[in-house]
Amino acid sequence: MCSAVGEDERSEATGDLPEVNEGRDGARSNDDDPPIVFGYLDLGFDEARFELRRKGFDKPVRIKPGLQANLLKSLLKARDRYLSKTNIECVWVDNGNDVPDSGRMDTEISNLRACMKVLELKIANQRGIGWRLEESSQ
Repeated sequence: MCSAVGEDERSEATGDLPEVNEGRDGARSNDDDPPIVFGYLDLGFDEARFELRRKGFDKPVRIKPGLQANLLKSLLKARDRYLSKTNIECVWVDNGNDVPDSGRMDTEISNLRACMKVLELKIANQRGIGWRLEESSQ
């Protein structure tokens, strides 16, 4: 699923993800990492490390590459708008999967929802309308 990642845990938790990027001259350096742009809900997604950060929180949350990361990016792009079931199905298909049954969709959204709790966020569902990312206090 996902986990909070501390600096000392990063290499162990990220597995095969690169800890540093290679610079233009081939030297490995964290200075070459693109800056994380914080946007909606003070969130920034580091696509190189698959980590979601939120201003005011010490540790990033690790997001699974592929479907989970693409669902998150879609929710971030939608901002405060709801993503319909059709929108979510498109993320699935764009990720190279068949259109999921509702049980599989609910499971994947629940897995991502668990990741968001660490950052005091939730994926809200409006029955018949869709899903959106929002503050847990709402």
